[in-house]
Amino acid sequence: MTLISRVGVTESVGLLKIDEFDNLFSAGCGNGSENRRRPVFPSGGTIIGGMTQTTPSATGSIQIDASPESVYALITDLSALAECAEENVGMSWRKGSSAQPGAVFVGHNRNGARRWSTACTVTDAEPGRVFAFDVRSAVIPVARWEYRIAPTDSGCTVTESTWDRRPGWFVGIAGLVTGVKDRPTVNTAHIEATLARVKQRAEAARGA
Repeated sequence: MTLISRVGVTESVGLLKIDEFDNLFSAGCGNGSENRRRPVFPSGGTIIGGMTQTTPSATGSIQIDASPESVYALITDLSALAECAEENVGMSWRKGSSAQPGAVFVGHNRNGARRWSTACTVTDAEPGRVFAFDVRSAVIPVARWEYRIAPTDSGCTVTESTWDRRPGWFVGIAGLVTGVKDRPTVNTAHIEATLARVKQRAEAARGA
């Protein structure tokens, strides 16, 4: 799984710390652009450069011998999800207190000495079926993350996917902040590790 980026880092980009850059960018966008929302597609697609992106930049699936409802409960428990993630070290609700469309949570992330945070807005929350959220750094779109759960005879299959929504000019800055240049490759590995932990926890809880 991974996750993701946001504001308040103490890394430096040139002479500006990222949190200072973030403040400057936000101040420069006081023309209402922070209220503009990108179209959200049922498949998880997004508009990038005027074109619809429906293919995830990274994805992975795993079979879990546990009910879709119990797996959904685990994935939407922010503390449990953070414990399963690779980069993420903690999440907390900022707006709302549970997985509902429009709720916002903060994700705190770490890669070695690098630390950063992101704002995540829940877009889809259907118990036993799907949990998805959009990620931003201040007003800058970063990514969309989605967990889809499909029932099987022995439990369910969980598919975790992400779509890279960073503007081209922001990719280099994000790489400096996070220490990750090849985000799709890293996210693919993180998804595999995260899903393995989700499976372990869900199946252990079922057998308890």
